[in-house]
Amino acid sequence: MKRYIHILIGVLTVFGVFFTSCEDMENEPLEIQSDIYVWDEDDYTGENAKQWLNFIYSFIPAGMDRFNGQPMEVLTDDAIPTDRANANWSVINSGYSTTNMFPLEHRKADTYGESWTLLYKAIRYCNIFLQNYEKVPWSDWEEASYHANEARALRAYFYWLLVRTYGGVPLIYDKVFTMDSPELRTLQRNSFAECVQYIKDEIDAVKDNLRLYSDIGERKSPDEKKNSFAEGIDSNWKHVRKWGLLGLEARMLLYAASPLVNGTGNAAEPWLGYPENDPNRWKEAADICRTIINTNQFILEKDRTRLSRTTINGEVLWMKKGQDGNALYADNWGYKNSPMSFKDMGTWAGNGRPCRGQTSPTQELVDAFPMKNGKSIDEAKESGEYNPQDPYKNRDPRLTQTVFYHNSRWLRANVDVSEGGKDNNSIEPTQEATRTKTGYYLKRHLAENEEDTQFGKTNFHSSIVSSWPVVRYADILLMYAEAQTEYLNKAQGASIINDELVYKSIEMVRQRAGLNPYTLKRGMSYDQLIKLIRNERRCEFAFEESRFWDIRRWKIANDVYSKPLHGVKITKKEDGTFHYDYNMEVAKPYWDDRMYRLPIDHNEVLFNPNIVQNPGY
Repeated sequence: MKRYIHILIGVLTVFGVFFTSCEDMENEPLEIQSDIYVWDEDDYTGENAKQWLNFIYSFIPAGMDRFNGQPMEVLTDDAIPTDRANANWSVINSGYSTTNMFPLEHRKADTYGESWTLLYKAIRYCNIFLQNYEKVPWSDWEEASYHANEARALRAYFYWLLVRTYGGVPLIYDKVFTMDSPELRTLQRNSFAECVQYIKDEIDAVKDNLRLYSDIGERKSPDEKKNSFAEGIDSNWKHVRKWGLLGLEARMLLYAASPLVNGTGNAAEPWLGYPENDPNRWKEAADICRTIINTNQFILEKDRTRLSRTTINGEVLWMKKGQDGNALYADNWGYKNSPMSFKDMGTWAGNGRPCRGQTSPTQELVDAFPMKNGKSIDEAKESGEYNPQDPYKNRDPRLTQTVFYHNSRWLRANVDVSEGGKDNNSIEPTQEATRTKTGYYLKRHLAENEEDTQFGKTNFHSSIVSSWPVVRYADILLMYAEAQTEYLNKAQGASIINDELVYKSIEMVRQRAGLNPYTLKRGMSYDQLIKLIRNERRCEFAFEESRFWDIRRWKIANDVYSKPLHGVKITKKEDGTFHYDYNMEVAKPYWDDRMYRLPIDHNEVLFNPNIVQNPGY
């Protein structure tokens, strides 16, 4: 029988201070009385140690079901919670605080928890693995070395999540604290620069000592590339590899070059960012992205909807996948976000609850998607190609993949959000909490076919999410375009951008999206290109937890959140046509600059007064 781990490690509050039980493990482990069994001197295959490492992987957030079936985008201008009683509305209306953080907490497997605590727990488990894995008499020490480097890579990743959320944090390096470690009460926050440098150093140390992609199935040659990997990818695909780790480094360096942290002018609080601005930081991010692009190992999946529905595709550099191929939070995401009227097609497997529409995308998000010919809505209005009374005709195909709009077809039925329609919130006031507030429902990550949904059966579920991209190639392309454009402008003073790879990188994403023509005119100004790149990110990564962080790193929150959010009111006329009214205000978000960073939990600061709270909390 397969042996599993029962973790009996006590940890103080600052770094996840409680005893962890077997229920925390993936595939509930058998009861084992001591961690001696984890580092078993007779375990020549290292099976128990590998189970420990697999447990660490469970701390990677999946991005699905951030809060009660809703994504982080409900705290941006892309969507709002449908239920006005939802806790996220307290954040939308009054911001977050040290006592109002649940909507933004870290999600590990099926457990919510405060990000600071859970991520430091994960870091501690990495350190425990690194301190003990050599006690195991591995029959394959090369494999053991790979796993040790994975643990270091994961530790770097968890630190990055902390830094993105809070700024500079205490670095504990290789230490494993016990419940009586006095150092826990004296630790101080490292500077933002120190944290970024530490993460970079860790990545540099292990990047060439991880398994190659060829170890889990060769990719096809450029002539053979069609839609996915070659045959032979095994169950270890969720494990971090070199290019996925470098993609993570590129994302961190892009963040570090961005306006929020690149030149804070605040030397007194170095954990908030770099006090001095250095435009060459953009080049660091661009160089890594270019290196990944030049490997010619990655492609954009022809079908973008496959990215979260399969564990085998050629676009994802690093993914979080369900245990043994099972789905990630499929039930929660599916039944809680499907349009309410689809309840008659069956009920969600597990507790018999019907479909609910808990996430309402905004008109602002819908308007961000261009026309199919690549023109923005504003440009198309001027040329007469966009008709606000036929608003979804000839639009970017990603719009249809992202939201349900009026008359969208899905699973043998059409969505009807017109006044009095079966999916409009006015038809059943008692179910107001489950019907769209904007005239749109969330479609992203929902199943595309009846076979995946168990259509019409009692175990109907409308989402099969087999994996969550931690890093994907489209992000590498758009990160390169942004970083290189910013570098050319900020460091070299270019007002006109002529870097051919910048244009080709954007065009690859637009071509896969189905825009025609997808090509861009050369010689665009910096302002034009940056505006285009930012909008491409918004459309391409909608409901992948990108917009929340992009708004912050670009430091545009005051502009974004100062404007009311809108929906569409659709009324059926006597002649059977519909009138679209876009003046329906659905929310007016609250913003305060303290919200550029999240607050450290108040209990952590009380436990160790040397942990300085972020400004404004």
